[in-house]
Amino acid sequence: MQKNLLSIFVLFLMLASFSVAVVAQSATATLSGTVTDEQNAVVSGANVTIIDNAKAFERMATTDGDGNFIFTQLPPSNYTVKVVQSGFAETQLPNVVLNVNDQSNLRIQLKVATASATVNVTDEASLITQSPAVSTIVDRQFIENQPLNGCSQNPR
Repeated sequence: MQKNLLSIFVLFLMLASFSVAVVAQSATATLSGTVTDEQNAVVSGANVTIIDNAKAFERMATTDGDGNFIFTQLPPSNYTVKVVQSGFAETQLPNVVLNVNDQSNLRIQLKVATASATVNVTDEASLITQSPAVSTIVDRQFIENQPLNGCSQNPR
């Protein structure tokens, strides 16, 4: 009986060690980085998106107080990294290649956005009617100022 328990225990240990070895060899990658501005000051609260267009895969993260972000458990592929933060121009890094067990680190520098304005017209222009006729407003003052034909202002 003890021999059976010992062999079951040894078998259990072998299976447990095999499963740990399989878990340690995951087929994923990690991408981390820091977002800064043009003066190399960190940018916190920036939205970082990693996109794999071939697989319709997208994941988002937000930079912490030190401007850092991290994406773990990424399948190996060719990615585009996009960073958006108010006051800065949107930045895209295409062709970020991650292979199995890669631990890549990016330093992304944002540029200050230029001022631009967009005007959206949501109403149709009012139609101005035009006519070839000449018109005049006839009021009391207009009539009083008309010359009287054959009448003089001074009585004799």
